Amino acid sequence: MSNPLTIARGLRRAKQVKGRVADLRSRLAGTTTWKDGAKPDFTFEETLEDHDKAVAELVDLRTAIARANAVGTVEFEGETIVLTKAIRLQDELKGRITLFKGFDLRQGDDRVHTGYDERSRMVYEVVTHKAVWTERMRAEKIEALRARLETLNELIEEANHTTRLEL
Repeated sequence: MSNPLTIARGLRRAKQVKGRVADLRSRLAGTTTWKDGAKPDFTFEETLEDHDKAVAELVDLRTAIARANAVGTVEFEGETIVLTKAIRLQDELKGRITLFKGFDLRQGDDRVHTGYDERSRMVYEVVTHKAVWTERMRAEKIEALRARLETLNELIEEANHTTRLEL
């Protein structure tokens, strides 16, 4: 008895087929012309047929995965959500972590060069910076986001290994 095709297996297979499609495209380029008397190792028609079969398999796999993601669900933070939403939320959490990491949270006084006086001496001004969060607050918020992301990753991973594809 063969193993059922789950989302996880389908994703792995799709990756393999995508690589095969790329190989066949490269091979096709080498079969379109050749020197008289030196036929290519692969024929154009045979390679094109193999390519088209691989593309059709890839389309079927991607469609089955999309369909499974649209109906499969996980429980996250007290809510039942479809896998498609879980995957989008996963991306948004990653983006939010990146966003928070990029915030300028300078606080305190800086001595800033503002120009020169009439005797060509540098003139400075003290600028006071204030930030919406302290570095500690940022770190805590990022850790909370990472914890949510890790929980979501585990839920998606589990669903990917148990949700079957219909081909």
